Amino acid sequence: MGNIGCGAKCAKLTILLINTLFMLIGLFLLGFGIFLVVDAKLLHQRYFAPVGGSAEQMIGAAAVILVVGIVLVLITIVGCCAAANQHVGCLTFYSVVLILLLILQVAAVIVVAVFYNQIIETAGHDMMKMVFYDYGTDGKNGTTKMIDDIQSEFYCCGVTDKGPEDWKYSNYYNESGQNVPESCCTKNRSEYVDRNQCLSRAYDTEDPKRSVYIYTDGCDYKLDTLIRQFSGILIGVVVAVIIIQIAFIVVTCILKSSLARGYEYV
Repeated sequence: MGNIGCGAKCAKLTILLINTLFMLIGLFLLGFGIFLVVDAKLLHQRYFAPVGGSAEQMIGAAAVILVVGIVLVLITIVGCCAAANQHVGCLTFYSVVLILLLILQVAAVIVVAVFYNQIIETAGHDMMKMVFYDYGTDGKNGTTKMIDDIQSEFYCCGVTDKGPEDWKYSNYYNESGQNVPESCCTKNRSEYVDRNQCLSRAYDTEDPKRSVYIYTDGCDYKLDTLIRQFSGILIGVVVAVIIIQIAFIVVTCILKSSLARGYEYV
């Protein structure tokens, strides 16, 4: 049996290093998923329930993380064993798996691109339900804080293009008598510009000075605008990941091809 050539050595080392890294990531996800399953009830009560999440959603999220962790660990084990033992059959299987994963990722990107508007619409619908029914309600402190944080951080009020007027139809308005939450009011640094003007002018769409005191854009529009602003970066990251995966597939095929020709036996 001969020594491994320089090119194949580099390919083998690359496969081992990258797979070891992803194995550690997979083990972390696996451990995190187990933690979520073991403490599902407690975590649901503390974090999911306050923002309207169901126990089924909690278990579903944990199951997805577990499956991803298990798949990642199994794939990387195959990759490491195939490269370390220079087994052509395992390398072939490993290459096929990588290609299938690449196809699935590309398909997922296409699905998100095609159904982007529906995804945003669904998110907006869910937030609207929180605004109408959950904000300010006893036992929904997590939801209340989340909406306040969104409105304050994104300088928005309400959900739709009606902005502050969305609150007119909410349980919060009916029960408190306050037009909008204070998180809708504009601030100069940490102080409200004019809280009283904000609350009194909330529904006066003809007032030219309303935007001085209250955020007039709905959060759905703001979040959509933010995503579109960073879409170039997101596309760049996705393309870079796909290119790296293709390069890794090529490296794996190079090692497999060399071994198949009989140059790399040890």
